[in-house]
Amino acid sequence: IYDVLARRLIFRKGHDKIAEIHERRNKIHKFKESAWKFVYFLSAELFSLSVTYNEPWFTNTRYFWVGPGEQLWPNQKMKLKLKAVYMFVAGFYIYSIIALLIWETRRKDFGVSICHHVATVVLIVMSYICRYVDACNCPSIPI
Repeated sequence: IYDVLARRLIFRKGHDKIAEIHERRNKIHKFKESAWKFVYFLSAELFSLSVTYNEPWFTNTRYFWVGPGEQLWPNQKMKLKLKAVYMFVAGFYIYSIIALLIWETRRKDFGVSICHHVATVVLIVMSYICRYVDACNCPSIPI
């Protein structure tokens, strides 16, 4: 689906043809990589907003340390829908590490990108284990 979209947006129904086939392939490949990431980040943002919007700590950070039913940190129980957000985000970053190593085009910032994704997975797992879940629930915030 992204291939068809890339060809239509980049080449505008054949009017703007690129001379070199290699350059055309690179643009289409880059578009497809960026398009699926856009779809993920948009869906992750909408999903996390739908889960967290009605929580008291969404608008008042004082409630980061008070869980459901006035449970204080670190003995807070985590709601199932918030666990789903964690699994969704953690799954993406674990997949991203594998994709960077195997499928995606290696760029100049490959090492930095791998370090970023590994650090993000570690932070997500540690915040889950230590129950810092209310303060660390926004997948759109670059960690």
